[in-house]
Amino acid sequence: MHKLNDRAMLLANHVRNIVMELQNIQKGDKSKLDIDPFVTSALTQQDFSEIFPRFSLSRQQAINVLTPNSTSRMNSTSSCLLLLLVACISFATASVWSDCGSKLAKIDAVKISGCDDSAKECVLKRNTNVSIHVEFTTNTAVSKLNTVVHGVMMGMPVPFPLAHPNACEDTGLACPLKGNEKYSYTAIMPVLKSYPKVNVDVKWELQNPKTEDLICLLIPAKIQ
Repeated sequence: MHKLNDRAMLLANHVRNIVMELQNIQKGDKSKLDIDPFVTSALTQQDFSEIFPRFSLSRQQAINVLTPNSTSRMNSTSSCLLLLLVACISFATASVWSDCGSKLAKIDAVKISGCDDSAKECVLKRNTNVSIHVEFTTNTAVSKLNTVVHGVMMGMPVPFPLAHPNACEDTGLACPLKGNEKYSYTAIMPVLKSYPKVNVDVKWELQNPKTEDLICLLIPAKIQ
């Protein structure tokens, strides 16, 4: 279960309430639309930039949408609010990782040690080990699997060496894997002291002998 962003969920709930009030007004109830001060004071510009990125709304523009000054704007405002609600829910359920092209399985859950699922990036401390736990459901049978890890910087993938690349040993997986089955995979990634302190996207893949991706994870990270 992904951890929800409390501030985004609070805004989403508030938008739901506004939509309900707008619907009542459209039905003939002319009661005053009550806008919670939370909208105009609690959220920062950064919050609005994160929650409403697909609409390119500034804090003030979003406030203007949420505080209509006449009933003639209710229809258009109601439509905007419904779109904003979708954005809020999408933002609230966002994860630190993303699927970068899983073909032979569906990723169900991911847990990275020391990294909150609601974080923007994972902090990888040098000279430590990071564990990655993935739960997935296969689409087809797989005979063998190899773990392939890259650090992607400025679009260039750099290999992360692994002492044990065989994904079917000491990971919780026993190959061959059956199709349409749920599996759990756990691996350890060493963050070497020699690694530079940089921002990097960690690309974690489990590949079959044809180098097709069973799963592919992209994890934004900062090496410290």
